[in-house]
Amino acid sequence: MPVPQGKMFFVGWAGEPVLVIFARGLFLLDSDKKEALKAIATVMGRDLTYVLNEAIASYLEMYQWLLNEINKGVVEAEAGDFASDDEVQEVFAKLTKYIE
Repeated sequence: MPVPQGKMFFVGWAGEPVLVIFARGLFLLDSDKKEALKAIATVMGRDLTYVLNEAIASYLEMYQWLLNEINKGVVEAEAGDFASDDEVQEVFAKLTKYIE
């Protein structure tokens, strides 16, 4: 039997994937992830819908940034805009300066 949680319904059993049903779609959520999200919601004093929306917004922001950076790199590469050997060595020197 679905259990309403804000604008979502959760259907599942202990240890099994949980079916999350939205107004316009659904997806499977592992029960351990659901429990982790519920714990976060409890600590934050928020409902599960809020935490899921925040998690999805963070995920989208991160991957949209990543895809944008990849696309910029492709444009630069197609234009032949590569770092020189000296520029690469300078960056490696900065990054490895404290490793030795």
